[in-house]
Amino acid sequence: MNAKRKVLTYLSIVAISTYGELAKFNVVVVSAENGKPIPDLLVSASFGNDNGWKAWTESAPVNHDAKKTDSYGRCQLAGKTNNGEVGCWVDSKQDGYYGTIGGEELKFTRQNLFGVWQPDNLVVTIRLQRIEHPIPLFVKSFSGGGSDSVKIDFFSEGNGCLKLDLLKGAYLPPVGNGEHADVVFMRLPHDELGNGTNFNGRVAPAYRDSMTVRFLGEGNGLAEVSHPAKLTGLMIRNAPLNGYLQEYFCWKGRMKDLQYSSHFKKDRNFVFRIRTLRDEKGRIKSAYYGKIYGDITFKKLFGGTTEIAAPSFLYYLNPTPNDPNLEWDMKNNLCANPGDIGQPQP
Repeated sequence: MNAKRKVLTYLSIVAISTYGELAKFNVVVVSAENGKPIPDLLVSASFGNDNGWKAWTESAPVNHDAKKTDSYGRCQLAGKTNNGEVGCWVDSKQDGYYGTIGGEELKFTRQNLFGVWQPDNLVVTIRLQRIEHPIPLFVKSFSGGGSDSVKIDFFSEGNGCLKLDLLKGAYLPPVGNGEHADVVFMRLPHDELGNGTNFNGRVAPAYRDSMTVRFLGEGNGLAEVSHPAKLTGLMIRNAPLNGYLQEYFCWKGRMKDLQYSSHFKKDRNFVFRIRTLRDEKGRIKSAYYGKIYGDITFKKLFGGTTEIAAPSFLYYLNPTPNDPNLEWDMKNNLCANPGDIGQPQP
């Protein structure tokens, strides 16, 4: 084979590889509440490709497919991929259902003799929650955004203690103009844990920085809530009546094995209750309910050595007393200054 033919053959192989080979899978869409199939719902998929040497000059091609589910809630999606990476999702608010959060990610790792990605009988089940009673909520983010630091040491301004009025969305004086303390954030002293040793014998100090979160008043507090279904667009619909704990502990640090760790889990969610009043028989006669998406944590001071400068969390609050409904309509935010709430979620 001469040099010119070798070059052409090589370029042909690269082009075929970039374009990819067929991957297909089946989807079943059902109701998260009762498991019944949902017909006539549009499901989408993207089939990824690595661009090889072309990545320096152009984006990799992405193949798309979209089908509607049949009477059994099923459809098959197919497209070409050279890396076996596929994303699958349902767009929001179709036929009265919430869509998926992020979608389902698939990874095919092998091909048959004809180049078709295996297994070609893969079934993905997507569970959707129905839109029931969305309402306006008070939604606010404190020290949100992608950075791990803030430019103001709020804890120093509050002498190490920050009291927050959740109905007003403001810290109490001297930091803000809040009026009623619903929750208190307390910065704890830096904790030296002694020397630690890693896997290769390196010795260095271990330590922990921490903050407590305490809800004030009998009957108030946090209740951790598990996400009811992996692909459900609505993570928390209603607040429970029991299970609230008044205190939550947040920490970050370097452990004895010299690995950095923390309490934080991005998929951890909470429901909270504040300003609980009971009658003479102990029954709740008034309370406010809300939810927190994505855990509570703290951020350090930008450009400084202060590891705990401000609490960081996103909360949703129903301002109607005794109403546990927390299904946000994602259109009407009752907070005039919500901060960076990121991608709205119901």
